[in-house]
Amino acid sequence: MHPGKDYVPDDDKKRNQRSFHESTSMHRLILGGNQSGKTRAAAQEVRWWLLGNHPYQETPDAPQIWVISAAYNTIEEGIWRHLQSLLPPWEIAKRGQIIPHSSIPSYITTHNGGKVKFLSAVGANTARRKLQSAAIDLVVVDEEIDDALFKELEPRRLAHGAPAVYSLTAIESVEWVLGLEERFESGDSNVDLFRFSTMRAADCGHVDKQVLTDMIAGSTKEEIDVRVHGKTLRHSGLIYTEFGPNHVCAPFEIPREWPRFMALDPGWNVFAAVWVALSPDDKIYVYRELYEHATTCHDIADKIYACEGWMPNPHWHDDGTGDYNGKWLYDKNNSEPISLRWIDPAEFGHNVSGSLKVGNLLAGDHGLSVIPANNNVEVGIEMVKRYLQAGYDGEPRFQVFSTCTNWLKERAKYRRRSPNTFGRENAERRASPVKKHDHLMDATRYVIAGGVRQEIPVEQEELDDYSCPVVQGEATSVAEARVQESWRNLMQRMKQGPSLPKNTYLGNQY
Repeated sequence: MHPGKDYVPDDDKKRNQRSFHESTSMHRLILGGNQSGKTRAAAQEVRWWLLGNHPYQETPDAPQIWVISAAYNTIEEGIWRHLQSLLPPWEIAKRGQIIPHSSIPSYITTHNGGKVKFLSAVGANTARRKLQSAAIDLVVVDEEIDDALFKELEPRRLAHGAPAVYSLTAIESVEWVLGLEERFESGDSNVDLFRFSTMRAADCGHVDKQVLTDMIAGSTKEEIDVRVHGKTLRHSGLIYTEFGPNHVCAPFEIPREWPRFMALDPGWNVFAAVWVALSPDDKIYVYRELYEHATTCHDIADKIYACEGWMPNPHWHDDGTGDYNGKWLYDKNNSEPISLRWIDPAEFGHNVSGSLKVGNLLAGDHGLSVIPANNNVEVGIEMVKRYLQAGYDGEPRFQVFSTCTNWLKERAKYRRRSPNTFGRENAERRASPVKKHDHLMDATRYVIAGGVRQEIPVEQEELDDYSCPVVQGEATSVAEARVQESWRNLMQRMKQGPSLPKNTYLGNQY
């Protein structure tokens, strides 16, 4: 007669609790609206695991379970509130010390040896220390937690192959939630996702229909999608919404006479670069990308030269001094002539330690003529968006080779930061782009804002200027002229004060 026996899982497509309990996927994610029954299903899962009487799947003896939430108050109003009515008191053998300012014990154990530990994600470093040196059988995450804390959970699941249950309303749509959603949509068998709608809860009498109707009437579409239908903000706030399948093309050999440009966005975690070609009809093609992790300027320079078809100098040798001069030679028959290279302007100067920054190292020690890019984010985004529009022939003036997979992945995630709480003022405030997985997007901005144009042709008779060895402090006449022109333009803009760059297609429309 205990209330824990009264649970009958819903099998409606708007709230399929039964399928959630039957799933044996490594990650089971419930994305639900407010009061949609997601936490009730997660709490029931904890009960069945603890008591060893799961009706749909095998569970280990004496399981060790973690229940984690964004804060103790969300545990108190969520999982713990349900467990108080679902767990018979005679099954609880021991309760841990009550957590200050709450009614939650730090843990509970059952007579069969099962244990549930309650953890808060408040204080990222403190929370991570709580997760260390432990092996668990089941993880239950109620509401969104920090990305770093989610990463810390993964090693804890290794020892026993612990599955994970997540029940949440994706108000913030943090990175790990969006990642699991993408994995599910791509057909990953290790991830199962269920959406619970508050509409279904209202139909079953679990929430007041009149209150729900009133809440919907005063909400935006974005709020309704998240708080009622259990959706994420993954497709909300995307910056390049104009981008579609017609902007992706199959690779082809870029004609040698087309001007080519390049931009770099350095970083230790990710060092990204893009190569762009300009066709005679002023269409832009992103034809190559570089996406390296935890590497050095020396390695990056080697990869760039190799990508562009330069020849290793057979007479060059490393004398141990770090001298890079003449390691690569330009092959006028095979090497790509690059008109201009842009780099994040913050990469010039000295680090705090006194060492030179990446821009200085690439330009000086490694012979790559790089110039500071225009890093006005909003201007760059707007200029890229203009190129994404169709030209006079009806085709987009910006296309990406299908082989640039990292570029395409970043574009799909490049969005504006969503406010932590919904509200009219937050919705009207212009949010900045999320500074994650945006390295190739930044590099693309540098190229477009720099002004790719036909006025800097690569003439056949000038190609001999590229054939000499790369020597520190020296530059070919053509390359030097290009760099000097860009520096001169940059200095002129700084002298005149803030101004927006001119563009072949935009003119002075700004």
